[in-house]
Amino acid sequence: MNKEKIKQPQVADQIAKLAMLEALGFERREGRNPADVSRCPEFAGIDIVSVKKDGSEARTIEVKGTTNESDLTFHETEVNASNMRIVASHLYVYLFPKEGKGKDRRKQCRLILIPRENIKPSDFKEGKYYRLSWDVVRRNKKSESVSLFGVK
Repeated sequence: MNKEKIKQPQVADQIAKLAMLEALGFERREGRNPADVSRCPEFAGIDIVSVKKDGSEARTIEVKGTTNESDLTFHETEVNASNMRIVASHLYVYLFPKEGKGKDRRKQCRLILIPRENIKPSDFKEGKYYRLSWDVVRRNKKSESVSLFGVK
């Protein structure tokens, strides 16, 4: 059995878990009350529901974790096929670098925040799954990128 085939899904699962933890932590630091709803059928296509502490605003968040700057894959529950918009109000992309070790590597991590309105239907590519062009992340990276460890 090929060890690479076994290792890749485990790494992807670890990156996805890290992405969720970082997104939840970011929302808390911003003074919001986030809840992980990724396993709740009634919130299909949404990973986090986050509400301002005063209850004045709620946002729904889809979280994607990746180690490279390539297209992001969405499942059919995460995209409204009639208008080619993500179901959630925000997309958070957790970019975890492949290179580096320990603290140096963690300092390079970025959480890129993308409001749904910044994603155009033409940003999706056709295929078996919905694929969102990395260009969307690149467009939003400079203005919405957050260093997760206080280093820019």
